[in-house]
Amino acid sequence: MTSDLLFDKIVEHYNTAQNVVTEYRHLQIFRDRQHSISSILEDLFAYYLQKYLSEKFPDLHLVFMVDYGIKVGKEQKMIPDIAIIIDGKNPILAAYLDIKTDLGYKRNYFINFENIKQKVNKLQSANFYGLVGSATKNIQISSSLKWRTIVISDRNISAALLSSNKTQAAKLPDVFSLYFLSGESHPNSKQREFIKIYKEEFKTLLSDLEEDIRLSLVIPTLDSVL
Repeated sequence: MTSDLLFDKIVEHYNTAQNVVTEYRHLQIFRDRQHSISSILEDLFAYYLQKYLSEKFPDLHLVFMVDYGIKVGKEQKMIPDIAIIIDGKNPILAAYLDIKTDLGYKRNYFINFENIKQKVNKLQSANFYGLVGSATKNIQISSSLKWRTIVISDRNISAALLSSNKTQAAKLPDVFSLYFLSGESHPNSKQREFIKIYKEEFKTLLSDLEEDIRLSLVIPTLDSVL
């Protein structure tokens, strides 16, 4: 799946999100606000990443877990929107992803960065017991793990706040990255032709995730595996 096709699918789901569930349409039921699209975005993005990364790493069994909780010790459970796990004899959590449609709801997202840093530091030095597919396994957490927040659109936020979020995120390169994948028009406008996809940002994201996977591999002869 290409980034263009991904956005085609995103806009398609925005177009149907305001519809009443199919089997009830013949009744006198009308919907004003649209269905939440956040869960659909998570699934779509997991599929996009699975197609790309599985081709990049054909010798690895990569598992993409959507909305699965991670509990470190007695701490409150953390729930990544997408967790990428290298499955095998010793499964490894290689990537931790947070997916957002935009920052309209949390315009000052950067106020969370210190809390995110603390969570990542705890994750980097821990294991967790969780699901990989249908099996429950003890999963090692990569010591190089980063929290990657992926924002589908840079709309619905002021230019000043957008800049502040980017500036503050750049101060935490060892634990956090923030990506904006499109602009000019928000997918909720339902007009695909006006959306500009930031192809370079996609490339950066995919390159960073490849690096996450490589750094997570505890195999001496890395080249022979890749």
